[in-house]
Amino acid sequence: MDRELFITRLAFINNDEIDTIDKNSSIAYLKALYQCENSIAINYNQEELFTQATAINNLGYNSTFTKIFILDKEKLNDTYLDARKRLYKSINTLKEKRNEKIKDIQDYLNKEISLQDNLNNQSFNTKENDVNLILNEVFNIEQFYDKNTNTIVLKTNNIKIIFLDKVNLQDLQDNSNNTSFISMSNLIHIYDNHCDIFAKDRSVLDIKDIEEKYQIDFKSLDIKIFLNSTLLTGSNELPNNPFYFGELDQDNTIKQDTPSYYFSPKDESSGLGRLSIFYKNDELCLLNYSILENSLNIKLECLSKQSLEYKDLISNTLKEQKTTQVDKKQAIAKLHALLENQNLECIHGGKVILKSNKGKTFKDDGVPIMLESDLLNSSIVACPNTIAGVSVPCTKVVNVKGSLSQKKVNNEYAILQELISACKTDKGFALKVSFTPTKFKFDHSFDPKEGLGEQSKNQIELKEPIIRLHYKSDRFQKDNLPIYNLLINNEKKEQDKALNEFNIDLKDLKDIEDINILNQFKQDFSKDYEFKELNLSFDTNLIKLYFIIPKNIAKVYKSAYKEFENKDLGAGYFTQLHEYDKIIKNALEDNKELNEYHFSFLAPAKMQNLKLQIAQGLDEILEDEDRKQELYVCKFVVVNGVKI
Repeated sequence: MDRELFITRLAFINNDEIDTIDKNSSIAYLKALYQCENSIAINYNQEELFTQATAINNLGYNSTFTKIFILDKEKLNDTYLDARKRLYKSINTLKEKRNEKIKDIQDYLNKEISLQDNLNNQSFNTKENDVNLILNEVFNIEQFYDKNTNTIVLKTNNIKIIFLDKVNLQDLQDNSNNTSFISMSNLIHIYDNHCDIFAKDRSVLDIKDIEEKYQIDFKSLDIKIFLNSTLLTGSNELPNNPFYFGELDQDNTIKQDTPSYYFSPKDESSGLGRLSIFYKNDELCLLNYSILENSLNIKLECLSKQSLEYKDLISNTLKEQKTTQVDKKQAIAKLHALLENQNLECIHGGKVILKSNKGKTFKDDGVPIMLESDLLNSSIVACPNTIAGVSVPCTKVVNVKGSLSQKKVNNEYAILQELISACKTDKGFALKVSFTPTKFKFDHSFDPKEGLGEQSKNQIELKEPIIRLHYKSDRFQKDNLPIYNLLINNEKKEQDKALNEFNIDLKDLKDIEDINILNQFKQDFSKDYEFKELNLSFDTNLIKLYFIIPKNIAKVYKSAYKEFENKDLGAGYFTQLHEYDKIIKNALEDNKELNEYHFSFLAPAKMQNLKLQIAQGLDEILEDEDRKQELYVCKFVVVNGVKI
């Protein structure tokens, strides 16, 4: 080994050699390009010491470099290599700028030394202090560290390179000569109005957050984004799978060797949402992706009736927002009241059952108008909504505030057709209506100080909050895999019949062990919440469920909670917080992998007991039963051996 070290030397690389690199170049040159290094290690026989075997032995099969340049080398393309070459040259430019500063300092020092004999000590000491300040500016690693984001940012006049891995300043100072812990596949490279984004497995990019923190306007840049070496350009929507985009093979299954995309709307007023991108066994998550604006140049072609109607709805909502952003006192628009006989639906096509009670004395050609309490809690039937193949129908209207009139009739606000998209279902989706002119017209109440809120006191009735696990072999399976044994916080549960339901006491939940996750929750939520963890383990899956539990009951639930028989289940319902979702693959023996899922939920207030169900049979039948019993079930899906 000592002899090997003794005969090793460096061969320096110039820019011309970098320009000639292609997919068939040696692994040593590809590594130099990837790491932005200006030399490769060779021996005295001019043989390169970094080989494919060296890469696998030192980096492992799961490293991004190994995936790109060895395991997936057939997919390596000029578009990706050209982007890496531009990054290489930008980093070289930054190095040259730094070297120029160093040279200027050296020239300055030489000049001062030659004049030292002619200067008094005080004068020279002052000059020397100035030099020390300049040296500190050039060599101090802290100048590259962004304290607001805990990331490294390199920049000059028209170049900015943002390394998105979070780093600790102390680690950076301790390893100032070795930054190998900073990934070269989790960064943003901005140059000459262009932007190349390099992402890797499990990268999470919050588009809005990045724009705000780093003062970037992605819309003004020509963008390319890569997952490993694959350029992400978008795809067409798959048949019978709303919001799922990709390609099908001859067996009518989704291709794994091309990217596929799943869009999950964040709300129905902005068009933003979570875009999960899958390629082979890797996943990239984009938060605050706009399906209308095709964020980051990823173009998703909507083809289903459901997604096209959603896009139309968002477009109309944004237009409404622009036209209604005027001073309240100057609002003169007259909007039309909703009638009982109109066709009102959720965005998926589920029908809202309309019945006017408070508004029945105000009629247009014999048809009564709908007031606030008339629409609130109205049932929705035949909603076909599915998420990742799991049926998740809208069942009732829970929020009408954004659609209310400015003036009251019969002591309540009227529902306005033009603003119906501001109403929300129990699954968080908007409503839509076929417009019909009416003789009842009102101004919009931009900020009603009175109203019934999301639930009216005389109508609200608390149901048992339930959280349900759906275990599947693939994303589109319509039934569920049975589970006969599992560990709940390392306590074994086993029986001959498939496991169905558990009631778990709050005291049996654990305090959150991961200090980073706990600190994130404490930062995002106030002190009025407590945080607990529940671990489920079965087959090759470890499920970490995190619960954020309000300590106080919301005013809207207080009256109903007094009458609620199952007070130990808490007041309210479970809501999955997808922005905290994470999936980690851990290598096991025999080439197996342990899938570690992290799911977070906002829990019912003052929850003392958790009702956990494991889905059995067809989703369609389960959904029918939930609808009949008017149950509020929060579902989460685990796909065995594959990422969701």
